[in-house]
Amino acid sequence: MDGHGYRTARAFVAAGLPILTAIIGVAVTLMGVTAVASVLDIASASTTVALMLGLSCGIDYALFILSRHRNNMLAGMEVEESVPLAIGTAGSSVVFAGLTVIIALCGMSVVGIPFLTVMGLTAAAAVLIALLISLTLLPALLGFAGRKVAKFIDTPLRRGHHEAVAQTAVHRPERTAGAMWARFVIRWRIPVLVAGVALLAVIALPALHMSLGLPSGAAKPADDTQRKAYDLVTDNFGAGFNGPLLVFVQGGGPGEVAQLSSSLAELPDVAVVAPGPAGGGVQIIQVVPKSSPDDRATTDLVHRIRDDRSALEGSSGAHILVGGATASNIDVSAKLSGALPVFLIVVVGLAFVLLTFAFRTILVPLKSIIGFLLSAAASFGAEVVLFQWGWGERLFGIPQSQIISFLPVVMLAIIFGLSSDYEVFVVSRIRRSSPRTVPPGLRWSASPAIRHGWSPRPH
Repeated sequence: MDGHGYRTARAFVAAGLPILTAIIGVAVTLMGVTAVASVLDIASASTTVALMLGLSCGIDYALFILSRHRNNMLAGMEVEESVPLAIGTAGSSVVFAGLTVIIALCGMSVVGIPFLTVMGLTAAAAVLIALLISLTLLPALLGFAGRKVAKFIDTPLRRGHHEAVAQTAVHRPERTAGAMWARFVIRWRIPVLVAGVALLAVIALPALHMSLGLPSGAAKPADDTQRKAYDLVTDNFGAGFNGPLLVFVQGGGPGEVAQLSSSLAELPDVAVVAPGPAGGGVQIIQVVPKSSPDDRATTDLVHRIRDDRSALEGSSGAHILVGGATASNIDVSAKLSGALPVFLIVVVGLAFVLLTFAFRTILVPLKSIIGFLLSAAASFGAEVVLFQWGWGERLFGIPQSQIISFLPVVMLAIIFGLSSDYEVFVVSRIRRSSPRTVPPGLRWSASPAIRHGWSPRPH
């Protein structure tokens, strides 16, 4: 095999290791979820989220450790030295990064919605497996791969010119686009900060008008049979017939039921009131709103019936309850909206403690939390513009609809976990590259590359 073939093979080895370890982690997660699903009910969406996060985090963690390992080898270290050092430095950052993601995902259990709890715990298990594989299986694979993961195998390092390679390792990162961008941001940090915050604030403004709910048939594509049926009902009977409210009447005779029906018909936004089936001392009354199931007016009607229940019941001796699919969707959306502040406090508080312990300062956690809040608000603003305001329908053909009520919780967990994840990666690398953060009992090797942060060695 010629030199180009060797370089190609080494490139495949280096690129394939993170993917291989991530796939193994996903496979282990799937087997575990399948085993648990034989005992408990697990929603299919839980598996999807777990696979997505397990694959992405598995690749991220492996890439971070592999990159540090390659830099160590480029600095002149042997594989037997490089792998332990990469795990001891990048691996410790991976541990804290993974824990922040796991905390954010487990925090979904505080919402009190069972399927969200299962989804969060399943995804957290996938991230935990990816974390464990990156700390156990990956080092073993790096040992087997040897120098195949380093494309510089045929450079002067192989011929013993460690110093020349070390000098290359020191200066090469300074010529990258990322280094140039970092120097630009540091030089103009105040204008960049102001412009970035202002841009995020502008994008986040539409989030003030976010409307949460569970999608109805109107959210389906125009060629979907459910959407066609929804439109036919709306055109011929009215939008409210797609989601009638069910009022359950306990006690009372036919006269009381007729009186209740008459009182319900007088409420605003009521199109039709019709008696339904009866049995066991319970009478069902169908209340058809004038508005669609996902309209704000329908939500107001449900709250009005419940708030005025005493007045509607009067002295008839009957008791009424409002249920049905439409009312249940409204209740779930309200519960999720009310749980958002609790979710944020729990997740952000625990992550703040963890990051403070990791970096021994409160400035980094504070910056991470502020950045997360700004980015999350901007994401919600973009969602409102694309889905709720209908811009996505014009640009991408996405039907206009409400924001799914459980989506903010899922997005907050993922955004916070991953933003803290990358925060740990970047800040930990900055700290280790700064001479002021070196422990007193360590000294730098004589190699110029190692003096720039690759390999602290004890006396």
